[in-house]
This record gives sequence, C-alpha cells and structure tokens, in this order.
Amino acid sequence: MVKPIVRWTVTDVSEWGFEVLNKSVVLFNSLYGDRFETFICYNNLSKSNFSKLPKVDNLLDQSKFSGSLPIKAPDHYCCAWKIYPPRININVQEIFLDNDVILYKKIPQFDEDKIVITEAINRSYSGPLAGKIKTNLNVGLMSFPPNFDLFSKICNVVKVMPLEWKEYFDEQTLLAYIIEKHDHHVLTLKDVHICLNNFSYGKYCLFLKSDNK
Repeated sequence: MVKPIVRWTVTDVSEWGFEVLNKSVVLFNSLYGDRFETFICYNNLSKSNFSKLPKVDNLLDQSKFSGSLPIKAPDHYCCAWKIYPPRININVQEIFLDNDVILYKKIPQFDEDKIVITEAINRSYSGPLAGKIKTNLNVGLMSFPPNFDLFSKICNVVKVMPLEWKEYFDEQTLLAYIIEKHDHHVLTLKDVHICLNNFSYGKYCLFLKSDNK
C-alpha cells in the first residue's frame, strides 16, 4: 500500500531554523508513526548544512523541478519553493509543512478528503491576484487530498494571467487564489498559533517564526 506523504521545505536557514525542523520531524513521527512517507524538499542548501537535516525517508532536490512550471522558481525567497514540485505523488494525500511548523496534536481535518489550510495573521498577498482573494490564508501548512492536480491548477491560472515571481508573497498569493476556489477547511489562529512577538500554543500546532531565517 502506498503511503500518504508529508514534506518539509528548507533552505539555508539559521541554526535555530534547523533545530525547529528537526523537532518538527520528530514530533510529527511521534504523532503519526510510520503512516506517512517523509520527505525533506531542499533548495539552495550548502553542503555544510546537509548534516543538520533530520532523518527522513527521502531527500528531494527541488532544483531539478525549478523549470517544471510556467512560473519560474526564484533564486531568492528560498523557503517559498513549496510548489517545486507541485505534487510528489498525486495519487495520495500530501501534507506540506514549512521548516518552522511544529505539530504536537493530530489534526483531525487531515483525515477528510479536502484541502486543509491555515488562517493568516495579516493579509499577506502580492501581485495581480492579490485583490481577487477574499480570505487571509497562510500556506506554511497545507494538505491536499489524492487526485488534486495542483500542477494543472497552477498552469491554468498562469495561462489566463501570466505571472512573474517578483515578491516574497507571490507564491502564497497563487496558492491561496487556487485553494479558495476549491473545497477546503481553514484552521484558525486558535488552532495554529503563529509566534511573532509572543509565544503561545495553538490547539494543534504553532509556527516558530522568531529568528528562523
């Protein structure tokens, strides 16, 4: 039986960022055991930092996919490379996590056949799609159900409205625009706490943003 996938995205973050990533992988595995096949998706990662990566089932070099979409991967904003590739295996559920996301309780919505996304603290969008999105979404944690063709969704958007990667939030804008048009569940800020100037626990997890990059 093919397992669902959980994938983390990382680049050359700070020592704290690698520490959080390692904690994230350990805690996720403690919650879900071997239910998921685990991936670290990396880009622009120096050789000296490979030893800081946690042990997972697979390491995936995102540079091999940087030209696979009609929106080109940027040389900077390296933590915002989540869509390279859009899906590792379209036939299974796929959870996307930033390197600064810590889960400490199972998220029941992961068991539903729909997209799961988190609420954003602020409206953080950019580019020509920004004004077309109604809700505030944060793509640092996402879950896509089997058969959701993110590649085709991205291509269809870019075909109608050609996009260039110019700003940090261009990727979040593109993904939020797509997700909002499909059946999805939004985890609120009470479910997922985003730590900026204050530390607090959400119901299921938190984003440890402080000194991460």
